[in-house]
Order: sequence, then C-alpha cells, then structure tokens
Amino acid sequence: MNVLVVLDGSKNDKFLLEKSEKFTNSNKNNIFTLYVIEVTRKLEIDAQLEEEILLAEDILKKSEKFLGLPKNNNQAQLLQSRHRGSAIVNEIIRNDIKLLIVGSEYPQKYGNFEISEYINYLLKNSPCDVFLLRSKSIN
Repeated sequence: MNVLVVLDGSKNDKFLLEKSEKFTNSNKNNIFTLYVIEVTRKLEIDAQLEEEILLAEDILKKSEKFLGLPKNNNQAQLLQSRHRGSAIVNEIIRNDIKLLIVGSEYPQKYGNFEISEYINYLLKNSPCDVFLLRSKSIN
C-alpha cells in the first residue's frame, strides 16, 4: 500500500510519521513524504524561495532518517504550487496513493473552530482514504 504523509514542519510531523509506519507492514509498502511550498500569485511559480526551500529540505531529510526505510520504500518530495490542496491530490493520483495522512493545528477564526481551506479541499477531493490529525486546542 502506498501512503502519503504531508509534512509542514509543525509538531504534528513526528506523530504523522509514526502513524504512517503503523499502516505499512511489508517491503511492498511505500511511504511518500511531501512538503508543499505555496507560492503567491505575486511571484513566479518557480521562484527560488531559498529560506522556505532550505526549511523544507531539512524537514524531508529528518523524515527520511526518522523512518529509516530503504530508499526504494521511502520517497521524499518538495513541490511548489499555487494551491497546496490540488498539488497533494495530483501526487495522490500520480503515485497511486491509498492513504493520505495529514495534520492540522486547531484552526480558529474569530474564536470558533474552522477547518482550513486546504484541508477542506483534501477531504472533498482526495481519491483515497484520509487520516486527519487535528491537534488539541491551546485553550
């Protein structure tokens, strides 16, 4: 089974990686890790966002070390996209992903719970099962 873990550098990343290992149990399973840099319309899509790229590469390297899987069972990828959700859905389709694992901070708008636009997009459009971790509220 192919599993895709979306990383964002938050405290959720380690937990998501641990869960991905629970869903895979043989050498035929692959864990794909993905970090998406969302590029605003003010910039070219292939703009060199050095700080964000370095941060993303560091996160992906740490995830590879944490998982400790053979290279052919663990593929890390960095993408730049205008829309994070559609980039993730495209990767799901391209890699025949069966399970998406993604995390979210406790989203609040004006003091009320509200799911982010990109998580909502993933829940509506992912052609595979979705495991969503929502961190507990700070309050």
